[in-house]
Amino acid sequence: PQPQPQPHHNIIKERGQIIQQRLSFRQSAKELKDKHIIFDPEAERNTYRDVKAILKRKLSQRSSVKELKEKKILIFGEYNSVYETHSGDDYDRTNDKPWLNLSSRDKCIIKDELNHFKENEMIVHPSSRCFTRFHD
Repeated sequence: PQPQPQPHHNIIKERGQIIQQRLSFRQSAKELKDKHIIFDPEAERNTYRDVKAILKRKLSQRSSVKELKEKKILIFGEYNSVYETHSGDDYDRTNDKPWLNLSSRDKCIIKDELNHFKENEMIVHPSSRCFTRFHD
C-alpha cells in the first residue's frame, strides 16, 4: 500500500513547528545589541556626538601656534625652497629592497656585528645600558 499524501495544512503546520523551534534558539535583539552584533542607530549617533565633543574640547585646550613659537617649541625655517622635479612617468621611483635577497647566514652575520658594536663600541650611559636591545 502506498502512503497517502498528507493534506496541505499538515505540511504547513510541520514547517511552522520547525521554524518555531529554530527561532527559539536565536538570541534576542537585546542580547545581540549587548554583544555589539546589531546596533541601535540612536545610540550610535549619541556616541558619535560624545566623541566629537571630547575631541573638540581636547583641540580647544591645545596650545596655539603663537604660544608654541613663544615657548620655542615650534620653529619654522626662515627660507623655504621649492624645486621642480621630474614627473613619476620619467623615472622609476620605487626603491630596491636588498635585504630581501640576504641569505639567513648573511642576516646572522649582520646581527652578530650589530650586537658586538652595541656591546663593545657604542657609548651608552650606564643607567641606560639596560635599555639596549640586542638581536637574537
